Amino acid sequence: MSSLFRKFNKNKDNKKADSHVTKKEAEVESKAEKAKSEPEEKVDASKEKESFVAQAAISSKKVEKPKNPTKPIVVSFVCDGHQINNDFIFSGEVGTKLTQKELPQIEGYRFDPKNKIDLVIGHKEQKIKLNYIKQKVKCTLVPATSDSKVITNAKTEHYEGQPGSVIPKDQYPIVKGYDYYNNRQYKVPSQNEDVKIFYVAKKQSIHVAYKTKQGEVLANYTKHGKTGETYKINPERHSFPGYQLAAMPQNLTGQIPATSLNVDILLEPVTSKVIVDFVEQNGNKIHDSLELSGHYKDPYKVELPTIDGYELISNPSLLNGFFEVKTSNIVLVYKKATVSFKINYWFDEQCKHSAGESTVLSGINGDNYKYKIHNIDGYVPSQKMVTGKYDVYNNHDIDVFYTKIQCIARIVFVDESERPLPQTKQVIKKGLFGSDLVFEIPEIPGFRKPFDKLETKFKQANQVEIIHYAAKEVKLTVNYIDERTNQPIKDYPSEQRNGLAGTAYSVEAAMIDGYTLTQLPDNANGVYTNEPIVVNLVYTPNPSKIVIHRNDETLQPIGQTETIDGYFGQPYEIPTNNVPGYTFEHASADVKGVFPTSRLDIYLYFTSEEVTFYLVPVDQFGEEIDSQFNIEITGRVGQNFSHVMQSIPGYVASVSEISGLIKAEYAKKKTKIPYVPQPENITIHTVYTGGDKDGMHPFNDITQPGLMGELFEFSAPKVIGYEAKPSILNTKYIAEDQELTITYSPISEKYLIQYIDTDNNLVGGMPEAQGYFAQAIDIAEKVPKGFRLPESTDRYIYLNGSNTYKVTVEALPITTEFIAKTKDENGNVIDLGARMQKDGHYDETRTFEVMTIPGYQPVNGEKIKVKFSLDKKPIQVFYEPETRSLTVSLINAATGQKINYNDEKTGKTVDGKFTVKGKFNEEYKVVAPDIPGYRAINRTFENGTFGLNDTEMAFLYTAKSDVANPASTDFQKIVDESNNQQFSDPKVVHVEQKPEVETQPFDNIDRFRNEEQETVQNETQENSKPFVTKSTETNDLIDKLYGNPE
Repeated sequence: MSSLFRKFNKNKDNKKADSHVTKKEAEVESKAEKAKSEPEEKVDASKEKESFVAQAAISSKKVEKPKNPTKPIVVSFVCDGHQINNDFIFSGEVGTKLTQKELPQIEGYRFDPKNKIDLVIGHKEQKIKLNYIKQKVKCTLVPATSDSKVITNAKTEHYEGQPGSVIPKDQYPIVKGYDYYNNRQYKVPSQNEDVKIFYVAKKQSIHVAYKTKQGEVLANYTKHGKTGETYKINPERHSFPGYQLAAMPQNLTGQIPATSLNVDILLEPVTSKVIVDFVEQNGNKIHDSLELSGHYKDPYKVELPTIDGYELISNPSLLNGFFEVKTSNIVLVYKKATVSFKINYWFDEQCKHSAGESTVLSGINGDNYKYKIHNIDGYVPSQKMVTGKYDVYNNHDIDVFYTKIQCIARIVFVDESERPLPQTKQVIKKGLFGSDLVFEIPEIPGFRKPFDKLETKFKQANQVEIIHYAAKEVKLTVNYIDERTNQPIKDYPSEQRNGLAGTAYSVEAAMIDGYTLTQLPDNANGVYTNEPIVVNLVYTPNPSKIVIHRNDETLQPIGQTETIDGYFGQPYEIPTNNVPGYTFEHASADVKGVFPTSRLDIYLYFTSEEVTFYLVPVDQFGEEIDSQFNIEITGRVGQNFSHVMQSIPGYVASVSEISGLIKAEYAKKKTKIPYVPQPENITIHTVYTGGDKDGMHPFNDITQPGLMGELFEFSAPKVIGYEAKPSILNTKYIAEDQELTITYSPISEKYLIQYIDTDNNLVGGMPEAQGYFAQAIDIAEKVPKGFRLPESTDRYIYLNGSNTYKVTVEALPITTEFIAKTKDENGNVIDLGARMQKDGHYDETRTFEVMTIPGYQPVNGEKIKVKFSLDKKPIQVFYEPETRSLTVSLINAATGQKINYNDEKTGKTVDGKFTVKGKFNEEYKVVAPDIPGYRAINRTFENGTFGLNDTEMAFLYTAKSDVANPASTDFQKIVDESNNQQFSDPKVVHVEQKPEVETQPFDNIDRFRNEEQETVQNETQENSKPFVTKSTETNDLIDKLYGNPE
């Protein structure tokens, strides 16, 4: 049953509904019966002249007995102060009692036994509000798969709710690795029992990573599966030179858990060493060598020892690096130290305010220094000379402090003639040189100060500041005041006088007609001060009286004589329109003026007026029934009147005739004459228009009786998805039965489908369209490219009036492959053989570290930013060879020392040690230079390829005067034969000094590329053996060539 409401506005009557016929209703019925047997009464105007409406009985011949319709009982249902169901309308014959059995059942609620129902159908509408108690049922929410099997180890949840209510989704158990079906609903059962909530397994990822113990990822890949499936990981899928397996993970096999799984295969590097030598510029060793141990690719830091009198000149970057596969050597070069310190200048001992730029003194350790401190005006330095000796350990910065001199200022007050002002003293202020001198100028009675504040600076040790004051003129004002109005007396304006402060004055009172001086004020005589003086002379006006007489056109008095008291000169005004029913004609004197010196009598003459008023029939609410039934009565004040009341459809007049005496207060007034309303009926129909239910009736017809003219209000019951027209019926009962219809039309809406990703970003949508409530819209066909609906999502959404519908979609998983490549000298692209795969989602932007290729460095940096797309093409990462160096030494075989020589062409001295630069895998050829007086004995040139590390080699020379061993092979012959061999166009490097380039440790993730590089490196070493040595293997070059003489 729908909620049907009927509201009656009976003069805002809030009295309680009674369960039986009231005493008042019985009296109305009794009077109506009595009216049938008694003759009609009339109101006699002669008997009651002063009355307006006399009570009269209703004529039995014209008035029929009104019907007495029954009114329903409206029942409201509430729980915790909130309405829980549509109102229930209980109707029937008079005396029918409302019981609990008559009430509808409300699902999820039970009747509160504390409710008291003691109502019966009567002739007045009654309302009752009944309390209900929520009916609760406890149920257990059990997670299960789509085949109705309970999910193992899944936590259940308990929910308490009302039977038949939908269980909120936020109450579903959270099951890791599973999602509940989003479009399914589950209701609270009628009794305590289990409710299965169905779930679908999520797709999970297994992230396999080959890591070092420091967390560095050498390689990774991802496998996919669903929660609960079996998986197996092969740890030998990748291998890495320089690393060995540290520990076998326990989770190489098993079942896919409820969350993403990380499988970390730990690798550990081999051990290595770094040997550090400390030498001065001439190559002499100045400290014991330092040996560092660690693992391959671990960072190392050289902690410098304290070497007195020396400072490091080698590149500090040599102090930090990474352990390589084999032992490496570092040579650190020092020079003698220079000592320096600063002299700082300050205005305060806290060193917060600088007095100028600091002076830096520097020199060789042990030398003497002497420096004179400069002067600053107004300040004295703490010391005038700085002397001492340069010392590596004892030379600290020196602070020199400047202090200000003390100043005294005297402030003197004088007049314009430079004379000191009486009773004033000079003021003494003290302060530091250059500080602010601020002094508030005081007020001196009788004088005007030149300004408010003295603002200057302390400028010298003794200074004087003179302040000039001017004499002040004082004003005297005399006012003549009316005591009653407290305003100046007319024609007697204020008088102004001027005088100097300290001089005497005297004021005499003036004689004013019609006024008397009250008394002479105390300040009528006195002396001028430094403030203005006001003398108020107060006068009192003389008393007066006016007598007013009012008469009509026959000279008869109207009301009582009126007397007005006042005082001389006081204005007066006599109103002439304040006599109701009369019009003013003339007066014996002015009705507006001022009080005279004595009594004044004034006579006012009036004539009577014609009065019009109305008799207005009203309904039971006191409202006008219709203006056409109103009666207009016109006459002069004091006349008698009489009129018969009209007949009105649907109503019966309470009196048949009205008579009385016309009074002035009736003018233009509307007097209400009560009419009794007759009973009428209103019937309400409901019908569907349009949609699947066109022509059907959602509710049964309702017929409701009421009294003529009574307001009728009906709220249309709500039907979800339909719009009621009108939603509220507002009308009145008229003199005939009425039939009203409420139509229900399906609600249409413009809807917009938007697809959003899991981060609530808009990724697509459907064009705006028109639909209707509960219409199914297919969302699966328009999913944006690169996205998909999550598992267990319904392919339809149903319109519900929201207009905008957001559909969550998830990005497709995408695997992108990265290929390492480089370019040769001709620009041809060469595949380096290294690859890696990275997982992401469509349209996702991620940044990855590129692969580490030994001997190569990425062209565009160590990181690459990728936006995942549906394009399956691999991404090319370009590399370029790293710079490598070959250090060549020209060694005297007899002494083991390098040979410095003069170039015959340029005449310049050439260093016997130089560096050749090139790129990784680039071929080189180094030719031994011709040195006057020497000849190369081991070789005259060197061919090779730049490898993974910087290398060293040496050309051995002997003096041409030395005699060769006749038993040995002529070395020159070997050199000539070597020069005649055929080589593949290598790079010829001439002897010239080039800057050294520091190299970084490499990170290899491709064993095949590494093997190729190692092979090339070994061949190079074999070809140059024993003359070319790697920097990581050298101790002393001569020791390697000839052995350690020790």
